[in-house]
Amino acid sequence: MKKSIRLRARAFAPALSVLSLAVAASVQAQGIEVNPVVVTATKYEEDVQKVPAFINVITRQQIEQAGATTVNEAIMRLAGVPGSPSLFGGNEYTLDLMGFGDTAGSNTVIVIDGVPVREGDASEVRLSGIPIDSVERIEVQRGGAGVLYGEGATAGVINVVTRASANNSPAKHTGTLTAAFGSKNTREYRGYANYVNDVVDLSFSALDRSTDGYRENSKNDQKTGALSLKYRLTDATRLGVSLSRDDVYALTPGALTLQEYRQNPQAAQNTSLANKTFMDVKAERYAGFAETNVAGFKVRFDAVQRLRLYDALGVSAGSAIPLTYDTSNHHYSLNAQRSFETENYRNTLIVGLESNNWGQDRVYPTKPSWAATYDSTAKASYVKSDLDFKKTGTRLSLGFRTEEFERSQQSSFDKPEIKRTVQAWEVGVSQALNSENSVFARRSQSYRLPNLDELPSPAYSGNDPIPFQPQIEKTNELGWKFKSGQVNSSVRIYQSELTDEIIYDPAQWANINLPKTTREGLDVFSRVQVTPKVALMAAYSYRRAEFVGGVNSGNQLPMAPQDVLTIRGDWRFDANQTISLGWMHVADQFIAGDFTNQNSMPSYRVVDARYAYQMGASDVSVVVRNLMDAKYYSYATTTNIYSVYPDAGRSVMVAFRHKF
Repeated sequence: MKKSIRLRARAFAPALSVLSLAVAASVQAQGIEVNPVVVTATKYEEDVQKVPAFINVITRQQIEQAGATTVNEAIMRLAGVPGSPSLFGGNEYTLDLMGFGDTAGSNTVIVIDGVPVREGDASEVRLSGIPIDSVERIEVQRGGAGVLYGEGATAGVINVVTRASANNSPAKHTGTLTAAFGSKNTREYRGYANYVNDVVDLSFSALDRSTDGYRENSKNDQKTGALSLKYRLTDATRLGVSLSRDDVYALTPGALTLQEYRQNPQAAQNTSLANKTFMDVKAERYAGFAETNVAGFKVRFDAVQRLRLYDALGVSAGSAIPLTYDTSNHHYSLNAQRSFETENYRNTLIVGLESNNWGQDRVYPTKPSWAATYDSTAKASYVKSDLDFKKTGTRLSLGFRTEEFERSQQSSFDKPEIKRTVQAWEVGVSQALNSENSVFARRSQSYRLPNLDELPSPAYSGNDPIPFQPQIEKTNELGWKFKSGQVNSSVRIYQSELTDEIIYDPAQWANINLPKTTREGLDVFSRVQVTPKVALMAAYSYRRAEFVGGVNSGNQLPMAPQDVLTIRGDWRFDANQTISLGWMHVADQFIAGDFTNQNSMPSYRVVDARYAYQMGASDVSVVVRNLMDAKYYSYATTTNIYSVYPDAGRSVMVAFRHKF
């Protein structure tokens, strides 16, 4: 690795270690209980300390303390992941785990209860469409995870785990009701209810949110609902079904020139059509699972159907462009796992099969000749082994995956298609140094193929399309984890080499394979429960993403800030009152599409705060986002002009919540 990374690692890791140990001693002296952090990133429950990977775990309690109302907001505040508002609007953000910028969404896999959720086109999985009250925890794994999660897990995986299922507990019911009101005529109503006994787990969640938005022409309305039923037939056999719907209607304010932004960051795009542009998305998800024991293996089958209708009116060259997407997705997966145990070792074996079919019909109502049909199929098989040596505290993880893809587009223009078979693999070692410290090393290969919007098309380029190659990423990682009392700290140093990285090149008006690129950096995270009343969190990422081949060799990749620092504190200063304060710094970066490093985007710092007063089973809270009313933008691009998409200024929300 480069000298700069080594120096930063040497500076941060020892300092964090000393701090963690000092605080841990204080924590233990006060008798704060030790609780292991459980994750399911490996597709089975285990202590995060044993996993040879860098994983942040965000609990439901932490989400509530921060006042986060969406999954993406929780990840940005509590895991230190930078995000930028989605160009599609609707209170959605693009989260960037490792400096992939424009393609961050395509390089991150979203998982809900172990099942990946993917879009076959350039649109994003709507994390804000997952009801926040239904979330038990969020696991954010940075680094390649292609063996278990397949295509696009090059930057990492976000695993959303919903609230607990039937677990042989006495019958009980729980729930929450929330009403919130705030700036820009924002209103939010949320509800969650759960009934569970020793055989049945039934839960329901709903959201109704509306706001006029920070900018002109940014009003949006969202309605979300989810219903889940899980049934335990025997101790070993469970069945479950769930359904959800996410409807969002959002006006889209578009981009501003740099001059327009400086004059009025709340303005909409300078066009007569600005107050008419919108997106309207209706999405439904139906899922079912069955799990049981077969010949000593725990076997699980998942089936998921997703339907999405997307209507929009955009602007291109001063003209209104209506567009309709009708999308369907079917996912089926079968996996089996078993642990083989002796006096000296334990081996957990996982094997799996997956099938994914994604299709979309596009219609341009004003120009029927522009209609197109998109199809994507993928079939995969994988195997992974976690071998634990009991006497030495050593874990050896080995995994391999092969996946076959076929993607095509049919339109009046052309019929581009791609067929590929690609592989992912990983080798990881974790070593416990003592009861508190462990280290890990990992080497992995992950991959990504062009989504259907990225397929090369002569209709747009004017030339015969160049066949796309799969994007291949090989990553080396070294890490350290510390857990003592209520102290959780981890450090990772990594280096990734990417071959044929897929990105949009505005100079060519086309998606291309880049020459060789690299990403290397340092991730540091620590959360400390200093006293029963005070908790502190700090997250730091240094990332350097650059070209190492071609005419731009030595330049930095766009939309990849080198430094991201997040600091948070939660203070319960008496039995009823809590204050939370968070600060995030994101360094300057080059704008999207700027391969020659000519146009940089300024750094920015954002503060959020929350005050909550507890009254028995009820509480009232005040959340202030962007407390200092910073004027900034986290996304900008250029074609002919520098185009800015402003972030929101200060906003205030007052929320009333009752638990039952």
